[in-house]
Amino acid sequence: MQVKKTLKTLVLLVVVIAIHLVSPIIGDNYHSNIYPTIDKLLVWISKFAQFPIGDVLYFIAALLIIRKSYLYIKAKKWLNVVLYLSNITLVFFITFQLFWGLNNYKSPLHHTLNISQTYSIEQLENFTHKKIDNINILHVKIAGYNEKVIIEKDYELFYTEAVKQFKNTWFLDNYSLENLNPSKPSVYSYFLSRAGFSGYFNPFTHENQINYEVPTIGMPLTYTHEMTHQLGFASEAEANFIAYYTLKNSTNLKLRYAAELYGLKYALKEVRKIDEEKFLCYFENLNPGIIENIKETEEFWSKHKNFSSKIFKPLYGIFLKANNQKHGIRSYNRMVNLMINYDEKYTN
Repeated sequence: MQVKKTLKTLVLLVVVIAIHLVSPIIGDNYHSNIYPTIDKLLVWISKFAQFPIGDVLYFIAALLIIRKSYLYIKAKKWLNVVLYLSNITLVFFITFQLFWGLNNYKSPLHHTLNISQTYSIEQLENFTHKKIDNINILHVKIAGYNEKVIIEKDYELFYTEAVKQFKNTWFLDNYSLENLNPSKPSVYSYFLSRAGFSGYFNPFTHENQINYEVPTIGMPLTYTHEMTHQLGFASEAEANFIAYYTLKNSTNLKLRYAAELYGLKYALKEVRKIDEEKFLCYFENLNPGIIENIKETEEFWSKHKNFSSKIFKPLYGIFLKANNQKHGIRSYNRMVNLMINYDEKYTN
């Protein structure tokens, strides 16, 4: 029996190694020709459920793993514990890669857009200044000078507007949009808030999950970000950029404002790393109502942050690096490269 279990582990390990070796070769073919069929099938299973199937499956899987591990430990079958947990990990990796993870190895978006991956300090400052001017004008149109913008929690609006803007985005012309799954409030929103996450895409059920506790000013972008992952954009930077780019072209002024605020915050974060004084100068030029929107979000995360965020964020960073996103958790901020270079090439 032990020989069979060990052999099973070795076979799974060989499969994992094989997937790792061929991933860079088949990434584009998987993304364009194989993934859409997998997505269509999984969405057909999960789309019409009123509850997040993936959240429930995670809970059941965790209980079963804990139970079996406990029984092995209780019987002092230590080798069985190691082999069982190893097999679970390997099966998880294989399923993850086949259902969605191989999208990490497609050609990067900057190749499609034919733009640079880098920018100068001057480019960053010019872009940030432009974003501040844009958002100040837009903010006054919506809420006046001193009041913050309030966005209602309207999941149907977020969904329809995301799909509408995807259809209007030229570099998404070859993507099938009819299978996009409406995002569902996650059962684990309480824990997501404490761990520092506003949502996630479930690669096993292709459901888009939203943390319903977060301030609604950021929800439209999170909603669109997770749907972008479902389209097969595994890169966090690319999902961030597409969410920003699509919603900033919305005819809904509040959603456009949410997108402009999203992009501006990332740009300001990069400015702050280079020049704190310049950052403060930029920040002081924002309308008071915009500053209130920023403070609202920062206070939420500060209030809910606990030790778990110090565990899960680094772990997620390691996970991203293991999946061809070499910058780890910093991958989110790489969207600034895309924003600046796309703006210079296609907007100016």
